[in-house]
Amino acid sequence: MMASLDDEIAAFNEMKGALEAKHHGEWVVVHDLKLFGTFQSFQQAANRALKTLGLGPYLIRRIGASPVPLPVPILYSLPDGAN
Repeated sequence: MMASLDDEIAAFNEMKGALEAKHHGEWVVVHDLKLFGTFQSFQQAANRALKTLGLGPYLIRRIGASPVPLPVPILYSLPDGAN
């Protein structure tokens, strides 16, 4: 069974202290309750997650920033051919 988005957020919150110490300001992808990776930009995080994990679900969050609920199309456009 795949982790829900709420579970992914809870997993992120558990790792947040360690991530903020080493990766403040970077972007993180959490998938199946594990750290998938840290990235310099949202676009890099989304590209890698999409390429490796498909359409999700997974959590992409900026380390050290408050979560901002925005629709994905505003933040990220799929690469050509990914639809």
